Amino acid sequence: MRIFSRNRLFRSPQQWLSEAWIAPAAAVLALLASVAHGLAQQPVYRFEQLPSEIGLTHGSINCIEQDSRGILWMGTWSGLVSYDGYKVRIFQQESGNSNGLQSDQVTTLLEDNKGRIWVGTINAGFHLFDREKEQFINYRSKADDDNSLSDNDVWSLFADSKGYIWIGTKKVLNRYDPETGRFLRITIPAKRTERTPTDYIYSICETRDGSIWAATARGLVRLIFRGETAYELRHYDLDPAARDAALDNFTYRVRPALNEAQTLWIGTKAGLKKVNFSASDPDQMHIAATFRAETGGTPGLSNNIVPDFLELPDGNLWIATFHGLDLLDTRNNQLSHFFAQRGEPFCLSNNLIRALYQDRSGILWIGTDGGVNKLNLRHKPFRIIRFDQPGVVTNSIATDICNGGQPGNLWVSVNGGLNSVSGSQVRHYTLVPERLRDFANFITAVWRDTDGWLWVATQGAGVLRVRETDVPAGGGRLSNLEQFCKNSPTPRINDDYVMSLFDSGSRRLWMGLWDGGIELYDRNTGQITHLQA
Repeated sequence: MRIFSRNRLFRSPQQWLSEAWIAPAAAVLALLASVAHGLAQQPVYRFEQLPSEIGLTHGSINCIEQDSRGILWMGTWSGLVSYDGYKVRIFQQESGNSNGLQSDQVTTLLEDNKGRIWVGTINAGFHLFDREKEQFINYRSKADDDNSLSDNDVWSLFADSKGYIWIGTKKVLNRYDPETGRFLRITIPAKRTERTPTDYIYSICETRDGSIWAATARGLVRLIFRGETAYELRHYDLDPAARDAALDNFTYRVRPALNEAQTLWIGTKAGLKKVNFSASDPDQMHIAATFRAETGGTPGLSNNIVPDFLELPDGNLWIATFHGLDLLDTRNNQLSHFFAQRGEPFCLSNNLIRALYQDRSGILWIGTDGGVNKLNLRHKPFRIIRFDQPGVVTNSIATDICNGGQPGNLWVSVNGGLNSVSGSQVRHYTLVPERLRDFANFITAVWRDTDGWLWVATQGAGVLRVRETDVPAGGGRLSNLEQFCKNSPTPRINDDYVMSLFDSGSRRLWMGLWDGGIELYDRNTGQITHLQA
């Protein structure tokens, strides 16, 4: 039971609002204003960490994939996780269960064009998940059997435009045909400067010309098929003249650019690279741009190790690094950085980012060494408009908003007058009715009707209106206001404390009073009808 004192219950409208509403609102807006000032009007991104109850707040997230049913799949070092937005299921290796996952170390995930889920693991090859039976079919390397996987350590999976499944292992690209069950092994040979074949294959993709690309620990590889099994192979040094070419050629991720033909983005141990290639001449390869960590005071990535990235339809890129998440604005090559901060609920949970994925609803999922985070990319960040500018009353609490007569213009009522907001420009107005009362500037609501009248509800001065065309352009005092109050000539209203305005159409405006019921103003006749509860 809640007990209220008499003094708490019987208070004036100004006292009630100031204590029960305005003070908390002032604290919140003051906090937001300080945040906006600190960020210099930059977009504010709100990262969410999944509740600890679902069990995804700890451990490394290596890969993320959303299937055609909307289920999110995540590979970890401790098993395979599925998340439907409500509950989590974890699939792990079970001793003696040949129909289960054969390794807990899940490195890569794929849903093909037929809705089949493929799972790559360490030490146990790859798996096909049977949804109906909830069982796993395991594909392993078999000694002396060329029609099997080349190696049981699987680092990448990819489905090409022909329906083949590509599996990246150590030194070998495997192509698997799900319809025939046949494997094709393609060994990546050593470069001229090396004695051993190229090592692990971390990523595979296909470009519009049909080429298959592989990101390996020793450079970029391209396969150009001349038939079903005949192919031409090219091996590219990404920066042979670099001080440490091994880092530039250690490639984690390769993906075709969304909006540029014959262009690849590549994540390496030496930053993010943008590469142009030729569809007709395999020998042509040009590094168009390289983004590295900050050097010599020049702004750069948060860290040079880029295990993953995600290009958005507008061409901007989210970049996962081993020390933070970056956003690259490709229009001006400007970078924004996001880090984990202890005690901050809307930051990343960990700075070591391993995987990025955008689902169909616009959510960016971020796999870290400290669990999974998410960010809604379709929600535009808030931009805070401050009223404490020169010539503007400070500490004013916004109480209502309506559209103005010009596109992009807003009217904002505050407990200190009226503000006109257009873009980042704010103009402030104080109200001076004929019967001058200080209460005129304690505004609770504002509305612009279809005739161009601006209606203002106040705490103590009734309702005021002025034609929007009579409002001075540069701010200042509004005079020549029409006033509807208890003491005004007909039409009059029953209470000077008006808490709300509502236009129901048919040229009728409703006024909600503090202690006098409701007034209905008919704009056609100019008459007011009083409704009492």
